[in-house]
Parts: sequence; C-alpha cells; structure tokens
Amino acid sequence: MLKRIQKNDYIFIAAILICLIFHIICMYTPVPYDDEALYPTGPLRFINGDIMMQHEWHLSQFSSLFSHLPVLLWITLKGSTEGLILFLRIAYLLIHTSGAVIIYKSFREYKYWAVMAAVLFYTQTPYRMLAISYISMVVFFLLLMGISLFYAYKTEKKQYYIMSGIFFGACCVCNPFYCLLYPVYIAVYLYFNLKVKKNKNTPPPSDTKAASRKKQVTPEEKNTSAMFFSKEAVLLISSGIAVMAVISILYYFSTGGTLSSFIGNFGNLLSSSEYDIFNSLSLKLRESVNVINKLSLNMPFLLPALFIALAADKRRYDTKHKILYVILSLFLSILYVITISISFFNLDENTFAISLPFLIFSSVCYILTKNKNKPVFFLLYLPFIIGAVIQYIATNTGITAPFSVLALTAVPGMIFVCDFYSEIKNEVKAENKPLLKNRKKAFSAAVFNLVCIILCIQTAFNCCLYMHNKIPDKESYQKVENGPFAGLYLDSNYYEKYNKGLSDLDIIKERSSDNDPVLINSRMGWMHLYIDRPSAAYCAALYSLEEETFRSYYEQNPDKIPKYIYVSFAHRYYLTSRDEARKQSRLFQSLFDCSVEELSMGFLLTVDGCRFALPES
Repeated sequence: MLKRIQKNDYIFIAAILICLIFHIICMYTPVPYDDEALYPTGPLRFINGDIMMQHEWHLSQFSSLFSHLPVLLWITLKGSTEGLILFLRIAYLLIHTSGAVIIYKSFREYKYWAVMAAVLFYTQTPYRMLAISYISMVVFFLLLMGISLFYAYKTEKKQYYIMSGIFFGACCVCNPFYCLLYPVYIAVYLYFNLKVKKNKNTPPPSDTKAASRKKQVTPEEKNTSAMFFSKEAVLLISSGIAVMAVISILYYFSTGGTLSSFIGNFGNLLSSSEYDIFNSLSLKLRESVNVINKLSLNMPFLLPALFIALAADKRRYDTKHKILYVILSLFLSILYVITISISFFNLDENTFAISLPFLIFSSVCYILTKNKNKPVFFLLYLPFIIGAVIQYIATNTGITAPFSVLALTAVPGMIFVCDFYSEIKNEVKAENKPLLKNRKKAFSAAVFNLVCIILCIQTAFNCCLYMHNKIPDKESYQKVENGPFAGLYLDSNYYEKYNKGLSDLDIIKERSSDNDPVLINSRMGWMHLYIDRPSAAYCAALYSLEEETFRSYYEQNPDKIPKYIYVSFAHRYYLTSRDEARKQSRLFQSLFDCSVEELSMGFLLTVDGCRFALPES
C-alpha cells in the first residue's frame, strides 16, 4: 500500500490541509449576505409540521431534501436552533472537502495537475459562503454527475450510469430548470443511433469472410462510446433519475403533502416567486454586458478577437503561434484579475467572476492542443458551461449564481492545460534539428513558466477574494453567545443590531403561545430561525410584498393567519430603514385589524382580525 503512494499524494494532502485551515479561519465571521440564514428556514418549517407547497411557496423548497437531515440532526442534539449556522458551515465544509478529494482521486493520473484542479475547486465556494444551499448543492451534484459520466465512458460499468442519473436528478431537485438537459441528452442519443444505423446500412467495400473478420473489433479495441449512446445506457441513466424522483416524492409526502395539494399549489410557486424568468432575460443580458464592459475596461472586443484569431489561424498548431496565443490569453487573464480586484469593492457581482480568468486560459490551451481530450470536454467541460447557462436563466441574482457553477470548469480546464503542456514537451523531444533544439526547449520552458504564473495568480486571487472581510478582528469583533449565530464573531455594529433583534423576538415569545403563527418580515434570516413559532409567511424570503399574494395565501391557509407580525427595520446587511418598515407595516394594516408598537429593531403588530372575507370551510 505504501508503495502505491506517490509524491503528489503528499502534496495534495498538504494543499488540502492548508486550504482547510484557510476555510476554518474564515468560518467564524458572516459574509455580507443574509441569504445564508434563509436557506435552513425551509427544512425547519417542514420539521415543525408545515406542508410542502401548501404552506411554503418558494420555488427552491425541494432542495430542503438535502439540508433537512443536518438541520434535524442539530435540533435533535441541541433542542433549538442556537449555533445552527456554524454547524451548517461545518457540514458544508465536509461536503466541499469531499468534492476536492473526489476530483483528485478521479484524475490522480495527472499528478500535480490533479492537485491544482482540486485546489482551484476548493478555494471557490458559491457566494463566498459555506452554506448548504440550492446553488452550492447544484455545484456539488453537477460535479459528481460529470465525473460519473466520465467514469461510465471509460469503464462502461453500469453503476456509474445509474450514479450519474441520480446526481442529475439531484440537480433537478435543487433547480427544476436542469430538467432541460434530459431532452437534450435524448436528442443526442437519437442522433447518434440514427447515424450508426445509417452507417450499418451502407455496404462495406469488401464482403469477403476474411475482410469481415479483420473488421471485427476486439475487446481491447472496443469503442467505449458505443455503450454510452446505447439504449441500455439511456435506461440506466433514466433509472437513476427515477430513483431520485422517488426519493423526492417520498420526501414530499412525508411532510403531509398530497397530490391535490401539489396540483392546486403549483402555480403559486411561480406567481409568488421573485424568479421572473423570461421577462427578466433582457435585463440580465444588459447587466451582463455592463459587467463584461467593466471587466474589460470598456474593450469587450478583446476576448472575442482572441478566439476569432484562433479559429482563423491555420497555423495555430505551430509552436511559435502557440506561444503567442498563450501569452495573449495570459495577458487577458491578468487583465481580468486586475479589473475584478479593483472593482469588486463597488460592483458586487464581479466578486463571482473569479472563474473567468482561468476559463480563458484553459479554453485557449484546449483549442491549441492537437490531440484534444474530447471525453473531458463533452462529459465535464460542456455540461458545466450548459449548467451555468441554465442557472443564469433560472436565477434572480444576475451573474452571481452562474459564475458559481462556471467555477467547475477549472477542473476540466486543468486537464486541458496538462494535455497542452505535455504535447509541447513531446514536440521538443521529437525535434532532432540541432539549430532548433534549444529554441524549442526555450519555448517549452516559456509555456511552463506561463502556466505557473496563471495558476499562481488564479489561486492567490481566489483566496484573496474569499477571505475579503472575513477574518475576525479581535478589537472590533465580538463573539455571539446565543441565537442561531452562536459561536460566530460579529463586528460591533452588527453585534448590537443582532442582540436588539433577539430582544424584540423574545418579547413576541413571551406574549405568544407555542401555536400562535408569527409573520417575520425581514431578510435577516436568523430572525426566522430564532422565533420558534409557526411561520405565517408564504416563504421566509419576502423579496416583494404584494397584498394579493398574502390574501390568496391566507384564503387557502386560514390556520396561518398571523397572531403577531414583526416588521424589521434591517432588511439587508447593515441597512436600516425605519421609513420603509413603516410603509410595509401599512400594507399589513390594510389586511388586518391590528395595533402597532415600535420596538428596538422593528414594528410589532398584534392582529385582532382580518379585513378580508375568508372562504367558508
């Protein structure tokens, strides 16, 4: 066993330990996004007895399947949500670490390149936070799906086809729009089989027995793609998807859901969601153009010009041309690193463009490689890009979520870089002309140096962005002792608001009984976790307040009519708006007869009755 351990294995272990320490250092401070504490509110509702789709109308609620168990485990052990966020961060860190280990194990034959692939993955997390969310789970399951497909292609073992189907189904559970990939796969399968059938109907050049024997494929020469596009592979992948579908259905019914409830409330998921998919596409495109312009210093033509030149250059495989294009791609990559570094303090979306620099460099390496690694391209690289596009269409966060998915391209990208460099080395070894030998070696050394430069820059950039505003300062940070943030360190401003918010919620707890529904109108997700009362909201993430949506929700769920409504002043990290909270309180006053009083961090409304008629039961 010890003889099988290689030097690169020790390097991988050392790199993972260093990155693990780097994650742990950043674990104890909150990032400037309040969504992290909103993610566990879904499974918490179902644990407390709410019914999926009937009581919860958020589009991503089925992703609670994957966060349900850790939330339930902590509540069972602790008896409350105190310290839940820190526990979930530790749980996700274990998941993220396993992803890096799987990457290295899958591509261990690439040695040091596999180490770098794992490190580039490990130093990037969606939204720069350690959270079990529908986006982070999509990234993890998409990675496992791609690697399973890669193993299925290489080995033709049936279990990998089933596993890829299960992981693909998990992606669809986290984001239903990933279902679009399945008909694409079926279309490719049909196209491939029609092409094979056509070739079979074409008569061979010679029909002699000797010639037919020569044309028979031996087991050693067997084309592994044959099974990949076979009916058996489709059935195996589909069976894996069916397994995940059954698990999701069982989870739905375990919360008390029914078929009639599913059908009756399906429209509410789209109507009440902030994800206005198709109407916001033009807005997303404009936002993307704006971001790309800022990244490229208002010279967006530079990137397409590089790839157009690559496509038009018939001598792109010459060593000199390779070096030229690699230098140009390195220049563009460094340009994007610099512009992102300068602008991410003001333009939040740019902090998620960390995958772009290496994506440019690795894509150029793939194009310049003669013997292209097509299995890695089609089974890993292309699905990751398509997944990023699907996430872009489905999300309401502009380019933030798709860049989180696009970060996965660093894994196949590293394989492309390795293949490119290996090909350059082979060209040097094959060159026998004395006059060109030293020059070729110089070219090879230059390529190696350029690769090292971009890898160092990309890795350092990932680490710096991840650690930005996340290292606790002992003088200005204080440790939280209670509530969902227990164990974390907050700066003095947030610490004061947090404790005032807990005090307000304690007043509601004292006045209410255990069964009184409470509506918390706040993006501060920890409030929803702390209140420990039945939720009276159609979802915790109330991005927009529409009277019609609330009226429809309470007409369908009269048992959810709130006894108390708390409208928080703070709706974003460090943002306090008393006037906005007062305006939102008036909306609830138009729906309910209630008294209003001002607390430390929000308005408390005590509900006496409805102003609208409820349907007769």
